[in-house]
Amino acid sequence: MKTFATLAVAALIGGCGTPENETPRPPTGGTGDERDSGDAGESPQAACPLWTTPMLADLTGTWPEDCTTLPAPAIFECGEYWLWTGLQTRFDERPAIVSRLAAIAATPVAALPENREWAGRIEAYRGMLSMATLLENDAQALAAGILPALENAARLAPGNANLPLWMDTMEIALAWLSRDRERLQIAADRAFSRVGDCGFVNLITLGGTTIGLPLDTGYPERTIELLDAWHCEGADFCTRNTWRAPYARPGLSYQLAEAYARVGNAERARSYLDDALAAPGADTWAFRPMVQDTRDHLDEVLAEYAALGRHRGAFLSAFSNTANGCVFCHAPHPPAAAVPTHRIPVVPDPEPEPMDASASPDAGPTVDDAGAPLSPNDPDVTPWLGTWAMELHDARTTTTPLGEQVLPTTTWALVQIVRRETDPEVLEMRTTRCAVDMGQTAGLALSVDPDVVRTLATMVAPAAFRRVQAELVLRQQETCVGLGYDPGDTPLEALPETGDDPRVRDVDADGHPGLTVTLSATGVAYHMYVAQRACQALELRPSGEALSGLDTAEHGDQRVLGADNAVFATNLPSRRVDDPSAHAVRLVRVPDDATCDDDLPGLRPAPSPPSGP
Repeated sequence: MKTFATLAVAALIGGCGTPENETPRPPTGGTGDERDSGDAGESPQAACPLWTTPMLADLTGTWPEDCTTLPAPAIFECGEYWLWTGLQTRFDERPAIVSRLAAIAATPVAALPENREWAGRIEAYRGMLSMATLLENDAQALAAGILPALENAARLAPGNANLPLWMDTMEIALAWLSRDRERLQIAADRAFSRVGDCGFVNLITLGGTTIGLPLDTGYPERTIELLDAWHCEGADFCTRNTWRAPYARPGLSYQLAEAYARVGNAERARSYLDDALAAPGADTWAFRPMVQDTRDHLDEVLAEYAALGRHRGAFLSAFSNTANGCVFCHAPHPPAAAVPTHRIPVVPDPEPEPMDASASPDAGPTVDDAGAPLSPNDPDVTPWLGTWAMELHDARTTTTPLGEQVLPTTTWALVQIVRRETDPEVLEMRTTRCAVDMGQTAGLALSVDPDVVRTLATMVAPAAFRRVQAELVLRQQETCVGLGYDPGDTPLEALPETGDDPRVRDVDADGHPGLTVTLSATGVAYHMYVAQRACQALELRPSGEALSGLDTAEHGDQRVLGADNAVFATNLPSRRVDDPSAHAVRLVRVPDDATCDDDLPGLRPAPSPPSGP
């Protein structure tokens, strides 16, 4: 699995801050009908329901490190103060500030209905500062929380039309750098379809990502078409530098110059470089020497882009994707050792791969060949909709005091393949567990009460049928749910470590934290209380009248919160078994009204747990 230091960088587009206007105004609850009171009047950009006002007028005042002791709205203003302080000046404190923002979002004050949008803003700031800290501080431990934080922000503040584009750029970045053409096409087409929701603000969020893709995807050209048509208006950084982005004007002009250079437009690239060097503040800008060197060697830059041809990307050569992507606009005095004095060479992205069949005789499946998602109404798809019984196998190697033990697990579940209610052109797979056999390790059999298993959260995951080299394939996006704890909208964050964690839930109502797992040997039963992240990513193909394939999920782990015998109150290291056959999945058709109590093929119940000693 690739490190997130590589995969997450491209979500930092056009600087890391949020769109701004200097007139303070509290959020109105995210209705989508807000209007900004700045100078932009009723232009589409000003009418866009963004957070166009800061909580703070500037960074003056004294704020505690622990904001959670404050009442609303001061608790949220305190969080914004630390966000901008960490982004602009206190670079070494960024990981700690990310934790402070997470603490604010987890407070009872943030959970109040009247504070949902404030809490959403704090979650957005947490995701954005995590990006900056990953990119510029190499804090890879923060990578897994970035997208969940942004998703949580979008849920809490649905009136912010910029947040979906932040998530789209993250998806595009991950798709391109992992060479997942299907995911790339889905994410990019979705992003371009809604970039107009916030005009130029969304365009600069998206453009630094799509401009670096290979030309044969068509996305760089689509980006330029939008840049040609739109103008920066409706936000203060369009006309002047601000306290939150003291080098917004030269920074934005440089980003636009880079975009036009990418497509070989020398005239526009040169014009924007000149604008950057003449912009207000450019004479004190730490990055001025680098921009000047780029201007002096623009012909070489253009030649390097041209040498990429149509099939290679320059994604990681974009300056916003380097280790200065945020401080470029936002830091008054970035760390001197990190500031380049010469232009950034344009180099192909690692492991370049053609994006169409004409690029190479052995290029493999292309976007067209791999298939866009088929409509749920496609005649090849509709026969596979409905209800299925699923048998899913998993295996992990666990290190025990007796050595390594392979622990096989079998899950029986009901799966519905259905059209999404809110968008019938999207398929969902809804998995409801019926029983789990957790196998044996070190001579102990593990089980969970089937009656408890059936009460666990239903997993709802996006899915799509595609044609891959003329073969029908169903892929379910990797999705995780929490068992024994509530992950909220951040399922990849660290699991609870103790039963005192407020996320822990006594899901089986037995008076013990988390999910109770029974361990039995020679007629004696012990109990272990766990919080588990259960993840699933299916790739299935028709096999007769069934669907069969593999679970390819890369995540999933467990924490022991306690046990009725101290011997078992230990987290044992484990890892996923590499053999794909250990993760086989099979779905067989069952009636739509089937339940876990029915005696149906593929719904074999797990044995009941043994009684106590």
